[in-house]
Amino acid sequence: MTAARDLLRDRWDDVDRLFLHALDLPDGERERWLAEACGTDGVLRETLRSLLLASELPDARLAGPGPALLREACAREDGPSAPEVGGLRPGDLLGRYRITAEIGRGGMATVYAAERADGEFRQTVAVKVLRPGLDTEEVVRRFVAERQILSGLSHPNVARLLDGGSTEEGRPFLVMELVEGETITAWADRRRLPVRERLRLFLQVAEAVDFAHRHLVVHRDLKPSNVLVGADCRVRLLDFGSPGCSSRSRTAARSRGPGRGP
Repeated sequence: MTAARDLLRDRWDDVDRLFLHALDLPDGERERWLAEACGTDGVLRETLRSLLLASELPDARLAGPGPALLREACAREDGPSAPEVGGLRPGDLLGRYRITAEIGRGGMATVYAAERADGEFRQTVAVKVLRPGLDTEEVVRRFVAERQILSGLSHPNVARLLDGGSTEEGRPFLVMELVEGETITAWADRRRLPVRERLRLFLQVAEAVDFAHRHLVVHRDLKPSNVLVGADCRVRLLDFGSPGCSSRSRTAARSRGPGRGP
């Protein structure tokens, strides 16, 4: 195993946090920031630099480092990354869906592309499954909370929840629309959008957030990696299951009185 893979295995949360921060920086500021953030840790600096270079590939999926991005970043060192131990593989069935590929891996869940396999109709989806070994009471509660939150949110700029269930091992999963797109900043930068067009995208995000707030859901982890733009040029807000996302009852919301924030 290379030093880069050792780093990602042992310090996943640190790498993920630093990588997502670096993505938000202008290209001209990244090298200076890497030098300051990594100090004398050359392995960390080179790993982050490789991830940033891989993120600029046309088919990179920016949901954190993830296996697809990691394959590109580390391919020159030791070839493709290994499948997740205990994870799903192409061809595996999960309820009515057949897994076709792994497309993202975060701290809590792995996301797979899948297709409907019951013969009723054709449908390609994204399946988000709690990662093996993380099925503690608290993590399961948070994951199930995301499913409950999404079930009550139907908006064109919020990724739709389609289905849900549990694996044979009891790990919860949710089935969502598969958004083939880029992060909002990458999408805008790649097309060199003028300010007016960027504001149009921003307004879509604002409408989605406003809709969630009116349904008493607060998404407190808004960042480019959680906002994708699809081929239809429409924004989709993702990851309502982050630690910063919460849902409150109407009674609790009213008890704070008028004019007070969440």
